[in-house]
Amino acid sequence: MDPVAYLSAASQRFLDNGDYDSAENLLSLILSIQERNFGKSSLETTAALFNLGLLHFAQNDYAKAEEYLLRCLAIERKVLEPSSRSISETVNILTELHVEKYLSRSASKQRALSA
Repeated sequence: MDPVAYLSAASQRFLDNGDYDSAENLLSLILSIQERNFGKSSLETTAALFNLGLLHFAQNDYAKAEEYLLRCLAIERKVLEPSSRSISETVNILTELHVEKYLSRSASKQRALSA
């Protein structure tokens, strides 16, 4: 098994067990390896970027999630066909993220008005 596949499987186990810090460390390491081996704007980096985005989204860290997902999308749009499934998935997650951000802000405003 190649090192990136091994690290990816390990990060998934950490995610499954709710150990987000360990998962983030491994995903960041994967990203560093892929960037070093293939370049910062290579398709090989997009899986790590996408997974880091999902990780931060799950933790309600919308700013970081959006940063990783937008970077992923920019690379995908450069190297993939517009109808690519990867692009659609990234756009769908970004849409969900924006809806959650909006709902979170609305709920915060409602609580402030009720107080």
